[in-house]
Amino acid sequence: MIKKMLFAIALAFATGAMAQTEPSLKPGTAAPFFSAADTLGVKHSLKDKEFKGRYVILDFWASWCGDCRREFAALKKLYAKYPNNKKRVWVSISFDHKTDVWTQMLRKEKFPWLQICNGQPWKQNDIAKAYDLHWIPTFYVVSPKGKIVGSAITAEELEKVLENI
Repeated sequence: MIKKMLFAIALAFATGAMAQTEPSLKPGTAAPFFSAADTLGVKHSLKDKEFKGRYVILDFWASWCGDCRREFAALKKLYAKYPNNKKRVWVSISFDHKTDVWTQMLRKEKFPWLQICNGQPWKQNDIAKAYDLHWIPTFYVVSPKGKIVGSAITAEELEKVLENI
């Protein structure tokens, strides 16, 4: 009897945890606007001209996040297959509150796409709140019209979204 109760409790926790990892914003939802700086201090926002008329691939991550770091190699392969062009642009938003740690990780990883950070910790971060993020990494794809068209929590899932745009 106790084994069954423990199994039920474990199952409930596992199911709840999985539900939290799924991105909250559904396709058709307007993508929340945000603003954050790159490593040179230049502010970027979804309202910027560089994003207009393009699909925007958003990658939410942090240097301290083991799951995020495990996705780096797969993301780089995806970027090689679906690079920035007239149709799409990649943006990674870091939730590192220690920007020196963030820039150190960027030097090590040499990501070929735009990296931005507002220096706010994940759980207190205005961008994380706007996107209702409960798990990182989380990926969203925003249409040229500013609507969410897909989401994922792994590079493998993201590739399925990218194949359809």
